[in-house]
This record gives sequence, structure tokens and C-alpha cells, in this order.
Amino acid sequence: MHAMNNRQKIAFMLAMSWCFASTRALADTTGAIAKPATRPPAAEYYTTNEAAGLLIRVNIWGEVQKPGVHFVPASASIADSVSAAGGPLPTAIFPEVYLHRGGTEREIDILRAGRGMNVMADDTIVVQRSFKTELPLLYSTISAVISIAAFYLVMSRNKD
Repeated sequence: MHAMNNRQKIAFMLAMSWCFASTRALADTTGAIAKPATRPPAAEYYTTNEAAGLLIRVNIWGEVQKPGVHFVPASASIADSVSAAGGPLPTAIFPEVYLHRGGTEREIDILRAGRGMNVMADDTIVVQRSFKTELPLLYSTISAVISIAAFYLVMSRNKD
């Protein structure tokens, strides 16, 4: 194998940086679920509203329109809580959601059990991202890697 000239080195570096950027974009799309380090005082879990009555704090994360902490009526179902977060995004695995309650995790079909099951203070509902939404980015990354490998093979076989 011969050494690459400057033009080949620049082309190779550009191709590698594009591949790195594609891989970085894939990594940035995967979210992490934040877990509280300590338990806040009870006043942070409850509030009142004249129209809705007692409101409880629920964490709604993942593929919803407005992820974060939401205060919902104490009588709200899991489906109502996801609706309070703006509903699922098109990238969501739906109707399955994960309910984190008291140190345990359960997968719940929101259309079946989620309508009759009420949330409790400090519940965390996670709507997962569908792998199908990652396929175009995955294909482009694989394509870039194959292109770089082919480019390198062609350049390494060419003798100036």
C-alpha cells in the first residue's frame, strides 16, 4: 500500500468527518431519562386549582409534544396525562408506554389499561421512540461508511 497524497488525505478526512457527524446525529436523537436524586417535599407533588381541584405532579418523558413535569387532576388517567403533555409524537411507539411508580416499571397499553388506570403523585410516564424512525439515519450512516471504505480501497490501489 502506498502513501496518500494531500488531495487524497483531504478527501479522506472530509469523508470521515461526515461519517462522524452522521453518527453523532444518531447519538443525539437518543434521549436519556432524568431521575431525581432526592425526594422533594410533599408540597412539590400537589397543588390546587379551583376549576380542576387537586392537581398532582406527573413526569412525562420521551416522544410527546411537551415532555416534562405536568400537573394533572388527581382523577386523571394515564391517557389523560399523556394528552396533557400534548400527546404522542409521530416517532413514538404507541400505544405502549412505560409507567415508573414507586421504584417499579410496567409496560402499559394506553388504549386498553391506560384509560382506566389513574396516575399517582410522582409517577413517571415514558413514551419510547420507535426504531423505525431511526432507519433513514442508520441507512445514511451505513452508506457513508461503505463509501469511505470503497474510496479508501480505490485510492490504495491507484499508484500515482
